Amino acid sequence: MFIPCRVLGIRGLRVIDASIMPFIVNANTNAAAMMIGEKGADMILEYWAAQKLVCSLVEHLKYSDMAKCYYA
Repeated sequence: MFIPCRVLGIRGLRVIDASIMPFIVNANTNAAAMMIGEKGADMILEYWAAQKLVCSLVEHLKYSDMAKCYYA
């Protein structure tokens, strides 16, 4: 699964900013930056929701060696 906006070398740090735009818009850049932030936040929430789902399924199996779930 894709881990969005991850900073390589620093575990748990994500960066979402306007530097991903290939071309700078001619209008207000604040609106575009806010939309990029919203999309990035949604991607991160979706990723962690999927991790929680996988973790709860593993815990449901009740295997002693699989009882703990570790996130990426």
